[in-house]
Amino acid sequence: MKLFLKVVVVVGLILGGFSIFAQDPMSLKAQDFVSAMGRGDFQKAYLSLSSDLGFKVKPENLQSVWTQLTSKAGKFVEVKEAKAEPKNDFTLVITICKFEKGLVDLHIAVDNTGKIAGFQIKDHKSTQASSSAQPVNPTPAG
Repeated sequence: MKLFLKVVVVVGLILGGFSIFAQDPMSLKAQDFVSAMGRGDFQKAYLSLSSDLGFKVKPENLQSVWTQLTSKAGKFVEVKEAKAEPKNDFTLVITICKFEKGLVDLHIAVDNTGKIAGFQIKDHKSTQASSSAQPVNPTPAG
């Protein structure tokens, strides 16, 4: 019985490890961007931007956007889920992010080189009625 349990645990660890590597690389790029913002590392987030967006945005702009978001949604907790949808010249990654006051969706466009080409903060679109966190309206009025 102990051997069976050890085998189940080892197989579970192996399969769990493979699922990490099976995740879409564009989703990982988007999650890295969100994680950098969540840690307050706006320079790292800036360096992940495409050159087109990087000419329009500075690290200070990213910090300002994040500060506005966290003033409404509370402290960033984690990325709960990331779903990638291929589009014409980019991949749209919808990241469901947990903040202290609820869930927020970040729509992140990742170009074919793996650089962030744009992002939008959206109200969370709940797909599960059992979610314990509530959506937060993070977008400023106007």
